[in-house]
Amino acid sequence: MIRFGIVGFGLHGDRRLMPGFALSQKCKVVALSRRDPQKAAESARRYSIPHAFTSTEELCRCPEVDAVLVTSPDVLHRADTLTAIGAGKPVLCEKPMAMNAEECRDMVEAARQANVLLGVAHVFRFEESTARLRDHIAKGAIGQPVTARAEFSYLGTGHGRTWLYNPEMAAGGPVAGLRRVPDQLLHDRDHLGQPPRDGRSTAGRRPLDPDLEPAAADDRLGAALHNGADGRLPEAG
Repeated sequence: MIRFGIVGFGLHGDRRLMPGFALSQKCKVVALSRRDPQKAAESARRYSIPHAFTSTEELCRCPEVDAVLVTSPDVLHRADTLTAIGAGKPVLCEKPMAMNAEECRDMVEAARQANVLLGVAHVFRFEESTARLRDHIAKGAIGQPVTARAEFSYLGTGHGRTWLYNPEMAAGGPVAGLRRVPDQLLHDRDHLGQPPRDGRSTAGRRPLDPDLEPAAADDRLGAALHNGADGRLPEAG
């Protein structure tokens, strides 16, 4: 049983993480950290988590924590990850990994030097459905894939995690916060069977349209990887 400590526990912890941990048979949450001590205590009480802290340093000193899950705002990912690595704790860091490539390299190098595991929460590679799809493609069920494409959109206004709109805290703001697309592309790359020759991506925003579903009417991100010819049929009409 792996005992996790969650750094930066908040809305994501409530909506996504704790429901997932409740289904896990191999790991559990034994500690969390939040800046507000009252909120930290309330969250710990709600989920019967034995330890509540107000800093990453305190959480990483807890002997009952085997591994650290970093879910703080993007701007804190590097510092929180380095703190956990310095304490000898394996780290699973939420996506995006950091604010820029240089910070990511710092984190990777620190983990190598300390011989500590460091992972990024690109979860699609580990989905059962993804594994089945990868197996079918590897067996030649659809022939040789030459293009992998991913798109995702969501309602980017009024998000509960207000820091997503602050470019000093979020790596690119709400549009770059569409983390599922790079997550999807990681396993799309697996499906191509070899490194892609080229790729392209698009990102943008559009005003809310009353004729569209809310989830399709605001932020959007698309990307594609190519390993050969890209053929398209003309659209009808």
